[in-house]
Amino acid sequence: MPRRLGVYLGDNKITIVDADGMRVVTQASMVLEEAPAQIQADSSGIVSPEVKQVAELQELIKDKKIETKNTFVGMSGKDLFIRGFQMPYLNKAEIDSGVRFEAKKYISYRTEDLFFDYQYTANKKLSKMDVLFTAAAKNNIDKHMNLLDKAALRVLAVEPASFSLLRLLFFTKQLEPKISCALVSIQGFDVEFSIFSDGFPCFSRDIKLSQVPGVSPVYSESEELSIHGRLASEIRVSLDYFRRHFSGRSVGKILILTQDKSQEMIAYLSKGLSLPVELVDLSKDERLNTLTDIDSLRAYAAALRTTVNINLSIDLFKKRTYDYAYSDKGEVIVGKAAAFNLKKIIQPAILSIGLIVLALVIPGNEVARMANKLNRLQREAKDVIIASLSALSVEQFKKKKTEYTQNIKSFEQLVNSRMFMTPVFNTIPGAIKKGMWLEQADISLKDGIKNIYIKGAIYLADPMLEQNSVKEFLENLKIKKDFMRGLQKLELTSLSQTKEDDFTVTVFEIKGN
Repeated sequence: MPRRLGVYLGDNKITIVDADGMRVVTQASMVLEEAPAQIQADSSGIVSPEVKQVAELQELIKDKKIETKNTFVGMSGKDLFIRGFQMPYLNKAEIDSGVRFEAKKYISYRTEDLFFDYQYTANKKLSKMDVLFTAAAKNNIDKHMNLLDKAALRVLAVEPASFSLLRLLFFTKQLEPKISCALVSIQGFDVEFSIFSDGFPCFSRDIKLSQVPGVSPVYSESEELSIHGRLASEIRVSLDYFRRHFSGRSVGKILILTQDKSQEMIAYLSKGLSLPVELVDLSKDERLNTLTDIDSLRAYAAALRTTVNINLSIDLFKKRTYDYAYSDKGEVIVGKAAAFNLKKIIQPAILSIGLIVLALVIPGNEVARMANKLNRLQREAKDVIIASLSALSVEQFKKKKTEYTQNIKSFEQLVNSRMFMTPVFNTIPGAIKKGMWLEQADISLKDGIKNIYIKGAIYLADPMLEQNSVKEFLENLKIKKDFMRGLQKLELTSLSQTKEDDFTVTVFEIKGN
C-alpha cells in the first residue's frame, strides 16, 4: 500500500498525517498566522509572509522526516460553500446544466470566481435527485495549493474535511448504512454538523457556539448547560431542514466526535432531540488513539481517500487542473494540461492501436485469401484453358474470361481499398487532443462513396475548453488530405455533456460523406 499524506487546512493551523496504508507513521502541525509580520531576510530585501510560511512548512517536513509527497487535502467548512439540495430527476446529459442552474440560487458569487464540484444520488421512485454541491473561492484554493506546492507536496485531491471523517466511522463499523446518520464534530466552540444517508453525504454546516473572542473552551457547569442547549437547538434546526429538503428522510442516530467525554452532554442531547446520541468510540481502532486531536483525525481521514472506499467523490482540485484565460470575445486563449491520468489514457491508446491493427490486419487477411484464390484461378487457367483450349467453344471461352476478369477486379478493388483506408486510420491518433478519447470510429466505402462516423468524449474540467478542443480536433481532420480524400463534407453533428464515473464530460459525434 503506497504512503499518503493527509493535510487538514484549519482556520489558522495546518495539520499533517503521514499514513502507510492505515498505519499512522507520523503527524505534525503548524500555526498559520493570519497576517504574519514581515521579517528582514538580508540587506537586499524583505521576506514576504507567504515565503515565511513556505520556509516554516519545509522545515516542519524536514524535522519530522516526512518523505511522502502524494497528498490528499481536507478543507475546513469555513473555507467552503457546501450546499445539499433536491431537484427533479434528470437524464445524464442534462444533469450538469441542471445542477449549475440550481446552485446559482444559493451562491452569491460568480461561478467564474469559484472552483466547484458535485455528486448526486437519484431516487427514481420519487423522480428526485439529492445533490451535494461544494465550492470554494479560486483565490483561497490557489493560496493553499501554492503553499503545499512550494513545499514540494503533490496534491492529488481536495475535499470537505467534515465528510472525510465518514471513513473513520466506516472502518470502525460505527456507521449503520441503512439509516440516515448525523456526525457532530466538536472542538472547543466550533462544531461541524454533517448528515450521511445510505452512506451518501447530503448535508453539512458549521456551528459557532460562542461569538465572544478570546473565550476559553473551559466553562462552568451553568455555562456548559447553556452551550449544550444552544447545540441542541442548532442541531434541531438542521434536522428539520434536512427532513424538508431531502426525500422525506429522517435522521435515525447522532454520533458525537469530541475529546470531551461528557456523558452529561450525551444525555442532554439525547433527551432534547429525542434521538439516540452516541460518542464516536476511538478505542475501536488503536491507530486512532495515536492521533493527538480532532484536526489530526481529519488529516488522517483525508489520507485514507484511496484506502477506505466511501461514497465521496467531491474533488475541488480537479477543477484547478486547467488554468485558462479568455479573450475579449470570450474565447479560450490559454490552457494548461491536467495531471497525467493513466485511466483516461488507456482507453484512447487501446482504441488508436486497435484502429491501426484493424486497418492492417483485417484487410491483410482478406488480401491473403484473395491471393490464394487468384493462385487457384491461375492453376485452373493452366489446367483447363491451356490444356483443353481446343475443347472450348467461343462462348465458353468468353464466359470463362469474364468470370476470371471479375475475380481479378474484385481482388484489385480490395487491394486499392486497403491502401486507401490505412492512411485514414493513421490520421486519427495524431489529431486527437489532450483529454480526448474515441468510443467509436466507423469508416466505410460503398459504391465508391466514403462515409465516416466518429463518436468520442473529452474531459478538461471546463465545458468551454472541451468544446473548443473538439472543434480543433475536427479542423485537424479537415486539413489532412488523406483523411478527406473521397469526402465532400465533414461536420460536427452532436455536442453535449454527460456524467461518467462522477465526472462531467463533453461527448461529440462527427459525420462525413
